[in-house]
Amino acid sequence: MPDPHGHSEPPDDDDAWESIVASYDEPTAPVGHWPASEDLDTAWEPARTPALTPETPEDEPEPVEWDEGHYVPPPPPPIPIVHPLTLWAWIALLGGIVVLLGAPLISYELTPGWTLVAVLMVVGGFVTLVARMRDSPPTDSGPDDGAVV
Repeated sequence: MPDPHGHSEPPDDDDAWESIVASYDEPTAPVGHWPASEDLDTAWEPARTPALTPETPEDEPEPVEWDEGHYVPPPPPPIPIVHPLTLWAWIALLGGIVVLLGAPLISYELTPGWTLVAVLMVVGGFVTLVARMRDSPPTDSGPDDGAVV
């Protein structure tokens, strides 16, 4: 029933559903293939090429090595020489830690003298390493050494 503005009422959901179910068994209009240029002849078969046939081992070509554009990294820089004092500080620090933590692991009770020596090794090694830390770039790095943070 039209309203005062001339619009009809929207269809009822139940009526719309019934019309969908009633048209379920009706045949649909035929739909053509798209695009027609891609329609293939039913007798078409792919062409067999010699490349698709399995090769025998004597027919295999030798592998080609391509060296063009291959990146060869430069040799690594030499390992820097550690100052002997720094080396002894690391040995003292790590050796003291090994003595303090290793003795209980092997059920060995440290005497107070060995405990004092191990603690002094850890503290002395740590203090030496911290004191030898640099807060400026080396003097032999040249005029352009990048940003100094």
